[in-house]
Amino acid sequence: MMKTNQRRDFLKLLYSTSAAAALSPLVIPQELFASTSPNFTDYKALVCVFLNGGNDAFNTIVPTFINGGNGYDNYSSMRSSLAVIRNDLSSQLQTDASGRIDLSGGNPYASGNSEEDAYLKKGLYHLNLNGTEIGFNAVMPELAQLAKDGKVAVLGNIGTLVEPTTKAQIQNNSVSLPVNLFAHNHQRRVQQTGEADNLFNSGWIGRLYDAWGDVNSVGPIGKNVSFSGNNHMLIGADTASLVLSTSPEGYTGKAPDTTLRKEMSELTSAKPLEHFYNAKIRESFTLSDILENIWSNYGNFTINDAYGDSLFGVPSKSILNFSSDINGSLIKQFEGVAKMIDYGRQNGIKRHIFFIELHGFDTHGSQAENHPLLLRELSMGLDKFQRAMEEMQLADKVTAFTMSDFGRTVGHNGNGTDHAWAGHNIVVGGAVNGGFYGEVPDFTLRGAQDSGRNGRIIPTLSIDQQLATLTKWFGTDDAFNKTLFPNLANFENTTYGIDIGFMRRT
Repeated sequence: MMKTNQRRDFLKLLYSTSAAAALSPLVIPQELFASTSPNFTDYKALVCVFLNGGNDAFNTIVPTFINGGNGYDNYSSMRSSLAVIRNDLSSQLQTDASGRIDLSGGNPYASGNSEEDAYLKKGLYHLNLNGTEIGFNAVMPELAQLAKDGKVAVLGNIGTLVEPTTKAQIQNNSVSLPVNLFAHNHQRRVQQTGEADNLFNSGWIGRLYDAWGDVNSVGPIGKNVSFSGNNHMLIGADTASLVLSTSPEGYTGKAPDTTLRKEMSELTSAKPLEHFYNAKIRESFTLSDILENIWSNYGNFTINDAYGDSLFGVPSKSILNFSSDINGSLIKQFEGVAKMIDYGRQNGIKRHIFFIELHGFDTHGSQAENHPLLLRELSMGLDKFQRAMEEMQLADKVTAFTMSDFGRTVGHNGNGTDHAWAGHNIVVGGAVNGGFYGEVPDFTLRGAQDSGRNGRIIPTLSIDQQLATLTKWFGTDDAFNKTLFPNLANFENTTYGIDIGFMRRT
């Protein structure tokens, strides 16, 4: 008989391959898409890094130019006690002999082991990104270095939109707005469907693979991999996702022994449900073997991180010069993705999409204590992952990008910030045309870009434009993208059009 712990392991694997499809909502399949040829000869991967809770992007990336409603002085005035000081830290970016960021000699953001002081009182890494002067928060030196190297695109003032929107149009009810603005679940959902006014469509990644069919020779590994639960974004009418543990170590030593394998492989039944269950158990044997092989033999990197430690190690608070430890979950998810990428590019996978997630960004309170820990892990995680891709010589074939529920208010509530609309997203990779795209908004409370009264800023770039630019690099074309993202055509005549231009065609 199967032991309890073995049965538990198999049920987890069973969920990965079958429950994703079983639990996906009932959808009416859309029209069959006509896409560009899916006969790819190279490997590419997209990695969605979701900042769960609504990231305060206006304290992540701050304008360093002074004047105007979108300048630092107005930002600082509107933000008051939650404003990040403008002090220039650019000269304190330490680099090693190869020019890479090196923190082994100390942390330029450190301020008496206080994450709050590092976050608000240390300063910004000033950069001029294709004509826009911005600064990265002091706790993100690695991301600043990547931006300095031209490997980061900042998408300014971006959010969910059905069509281009102004404050006047909102006030006279002459514009279509996203479903249930400022609500966590609904704003996450419409980003998952790729349609800001539709909660009930299938996931845009799932629909992409519905159209592409068998673009990969993958067996049980799947096309879409989540390290953070069964995300709706990855599920289509015919496409399910592989849901894996956020701890790669959880798959080592899980392969069934010979006796159990033989016992289960001989099970037969004329009853449909039992027959289905037995088949899934046998599939889990294969998946278990593959996963243990991946964690043991792929993605074993020889380079170190910026601290000189193991690449995907999680630094302690003493190394970080903080009073609290970071969570570490995002770094371990990045490690899992790197291992899967190493396996995929060597085993017939041509197009891979991953979903990972960092929780805790709903900073209504204690923002100055909690937000720096999150930004610190995001910056380190992206840098570690980029180093891994460079060691595998896949830096121009793998692109990571952030999304979040929404931005947060410019004004604060005394201890944090509240649900809002626009923010800034970032894209990282060797194929990125580094720079700033979009705009820095007018921060004036109740001003021209404030949809409410406390700085719920109206986006001027749409999430659809971000995603369409990424999928075009991935292998789609503009005609296909207009079908994949039903509202995309509404932005064709805007400043950036339906391809923002932050990706090189490699």
